[in-house]
Amino acid sequence: MVFLTAACGFFPETFSDLASWMSTNWMHIHFVLGWISVPLLLADARPRLCDWLAMLLASLYCSHQFEEHGYDIFGRRYEFVRHLGKILGCDVILESTSPRVEVAGDCGYDESTILYINVYAVMGLFLMPLFLPENQKRMLVLMNAILVFVNAALFHIIAGIVHWEYNPGLCQSLLLNAPASLWVISRLTFSRKQFLLAFLVNGLPGQVVLALGPMVAQQEGVVTNFGQHALQFFVFFVLQPAIAAMLSSPRPSRLKQN
Repeated sequence: MVFLTAACGFFPETFSDLASWMSTNWMHIHFVLGWISVPLLLADARPRLCDWLAMLLASLYCSHQFEEHGYDIFGRRYEFVRHLGKILGCDVILESTSPRVEVAGDCGYDESTILYINVYAVMGLFLMPLFLPENQKRMLVLMNAILVFVNAALFHIIAGIVHWEYNPGLCQSLLLNAPASLWVISRLTFSRKQFLLAFLVNGLPGQVVLALGPMVAQQEGVVTNFGQHALQFFVFFVLQPAIAAMLSSPRPSRLKQN
């Protein structure tokens, strides 16, 4: 998924048909992968391992993405783009959902942007701890858990209260993502300083800047669609792991004992 998405982003003209198909169907692929992996993970639960916690976060978020970007509880297709437009205070037009998703407007994002962010986050950043040195796994899992919690709280739960209406992804944010991410955080050992720095990066204000900043930059004409993709790729695959490495202690990764 990551390699296909990167090909679509870096070579948009060559892979335009693939990009259109991926933008329409990525959430269905994630949904299937999530619901296959969650039972497997629970059947062999190892909550003392950072790798297991990383895979659990990715699997749960895959399920959340289907409600958010596939079909919400009212059966509406790809409705989250309108909700995001409300948050950004801009006009977004969902031109088509079949046979291909097409998004237009002045918000600085389209269906390709949504593809980049979600695939790079879940299939890239969330699973990256599996490939990191032991002393860096814990910090990136912590940062990812904070990202999941703040995303659930800020973009879904608080947004639902402010607008006093359901938004795509709200149910699973409330019932799964928020409590599961807090539980993952409770399993990790870290200093107060490490937590505060991780929260600044992937919580507040960092998540708002990193998630919405590239969109606003494109909205203002600072970057092109290609430039925004390059920024998203840099954030997920270079900046975030580098920050996790800087915040990591030299001690091996370890979790709290029961």
